[in-house]
Amino acid sequence: MRAWLLIATLALAGCAPSMQGANERGGIIRHATSDFNREQAFQLADQHCHQFGRSARISATDILGDTMTFDCVQ
Repeated sequence: MRAWLLIATLALAGCAPSMQGANERGGIIRHATSDFNREQAFQLADQHCHQFGRSARISATDILGDTMTFDCVQ
């Protein structure tokens, strides 16, 4: 039973949104296009932009590449 729980946890962790590249102007987040991950990806982008006193705005999503591109706007 514990082995299945560990496998499930690792599988879900591998699909969590992650920052691929970003700076004060915006960036790209991987694993961001599923309904489950979209909100998490936006929160990750917004947290990143807040470092620069800005807010995130989604500029594009690529379903095939499973990425979301965002801009940091004032």
